[in-house]
Amino acid sequence: FLPDGSGEVYTTSIELECFGEGQTLTDVNDIISIDINMEHSYTGDLDMYITAPNGVQVQLFAQAGTNTWLGEATDDDITETNPGVGYDYGWSMNPTYNGTMEQAIANGNTTTVTSSNGEVGEALNSGIYLPLENFNALLGTPLNGEWTITVIDNIEIDNGWIFSWGIKLVEQANTDDGSCIAVLSGCTDTNAFNYNALANQDDGSCIAIVLGCTDV
Repeated sequence: FLPDGSGEVYTTSIELECFGEGQTLTDVNDIISIDINMEHSYTGDLDMYITAPNGVQVQLFAQAGTNTWLGEATDDDITETNPGVGYDYGWSMNPTYNGTMEQAIANGNTTTVTSSNGEVGEALNSGIYLPLENFNALLGTPLNGEWTITVIDNIEIDNGWIFSWGIKLVEQANTDDGSCIAVLSGCTDTNAFNYNALANQDDGSCIAIVLGCTDV
């Protein structure tokens, strides 16, 4: 759950342990993509960053697109029990869309969608985009260790959800033992309201199902 607020900070981390001891990133193209499945009802709220295990940080997205959605967001609903539908987004120096998310929004790379609560919005299309800042800053960073996504919500009213995220690296970047598995954080409790079948690392976001009448 991405909390709403003015300057509210949310972080989610994964741990990579399958690379050689002391191995570092030597080519930005070895990062195939940083992937995320999420929804939010106001891209103009958000700043997003990736932080490497040694603390080096690269900005992926900065407030842009005003009321553009990410995924099929539950707009005008700030509760923590009504997630929308996440779309798959990502960042890479070899993107499927030739530009940043900001450029894609400005160029109309969006689709009109209706959320589960009946709200209508323009959602940024799924895809892999250029990060706002070049991945060159990550050269020399260790591959093993804690990688963190940070999302800052700068304006009140809208919230969102991160359902899963992970990092894909090329085979040549590891020790060629075939043991690497991309970590996807999310709810892994099959009995939870927001269970994510793709997640393989629980991030504590699971919401218990509460039965009752939901007809308002």
